[in-house]
Amino acid sequence: MVRCQMNFKRLSLTDIKIDIKRVPKKTTLIKAMEEADVKTKWGNSSWGKKLIVQKRRAALNDFDRFKVMLAKIKVRKHPVNFFLLALLLLYNTLFLVYTEGWCYQARARQAQEGVHGLEYLSVDGMSSFWIHVGSAIR
Repeated sequence: MVRCQMNFKRLSLTDIKIDIKRVPKKTTLIKAMEEADVKTKWGNSSWGKKLIVQKRRAALNDFDRFKVMLAKIKVRKHPVNFFLLALLLLYNTLFLVYTEGWCYQARARQAQEGVHGLEYLSVDGMSSFWIHVGSAIR
């Protein structure tokens, strides 16, 4: 920690506050920062967490980035995600029927459906499947 002049444009205020006198010595400042537990407060803040993640990502090598990519694909393609999406669509269909008047909404829904009451869904842009939507309406 070196004392120097800083431009106000480069400084940002945080919620972390320590009580010190006007011009403290370096040892006094370090002691006050340790007593106020500034490092853990900074590490728990969203800004501090973001910087930690940025440093960790910058330190990754090519193989680590490859492993991260494979993990993301595995999470995206997990069958539970498709199942939850189907449940969500079914819930929305039933909610629409019971709350907004089933006759009018059923006709509007049939007009928006594709061939044979099937809708085309793409979850992640890579995989796709057909799901039968609106079976509770008919």
